[in-house]
Order: sequence, then structure tokens, then C-alpha cells
Amino acid sequence: MINQTVSRPNKATDGTLSGHAAGEPFEKRVYQELKKTYPQNIFKQYEYLNDIYQKNPKYISVEQRNALFSSPTAHFLLSRGDKATKEWSIDNIFEEKQNDTADILFTKTVFTTL
Repeated sequence: MINQTVSRPNKATDGTLSGHAAGEPFEKRVYQELKKTYPQNIFKQYEYLNDIYQKNPKYISVEQRNALFSSPTAHFLLSRGDKATKEWSIDNIFEEKQNDTADILFTKTVFTTL
């Protein structure tokens, strides 16, 4: 990504030029480039959760969905709360949240398709 640029956030519409507002354009640009290179391995946290739950439609309880993570650490860092996990459905998928732990995930086998 050498010599790549991002637009400077507009202070008038985006607020401060520090913190989240300043970092978001970089995160979006890196995500776009990585997704082009590794389309099957790069996810946003909400995309990842939606993907594993969609690939395992018979697993609907919180316990079953928690078992999809092969790593307890990945489960701890990536999963949403029990209520959100229980209420997830194909008609009620997760959306991006600013407080998601991971901005960009590169995965090989963090979850198991059962």
C-alpha cells in the first residue's frame, strides 16, 4: 500500500480530526485492499459472525453458536452478548458496531463448520 492516500476527514461534518474520525479512513482503505487480495479470509467482525452463523443454520442456541469457535480466545474477543447471539437470524443479522473488538480479521480456521 505504498504511496496510497486517504481523504482527510472533514472537521465540519465529522467532528474532531483525532481518534475514531481520524483513523476510520485508514481502516477502510486497508480493509478494501486486503479484501481484494484475500476475499475469503478478510472480514469485519460482524461479517465474520454473520458468515459462521449462516454456514451453520441448525445451530440456534447460544451454546451451539459458541461451540462454533475453535478457540476460546477468539470466542471471547469476537462474540456478541448472549442476548444478541440468541436473537441472531438470517432476518436479523449483525451490523457493524463501533465498539466491535476487531476492526479487521484475517482468518484461516478460527471457527469450525459443524
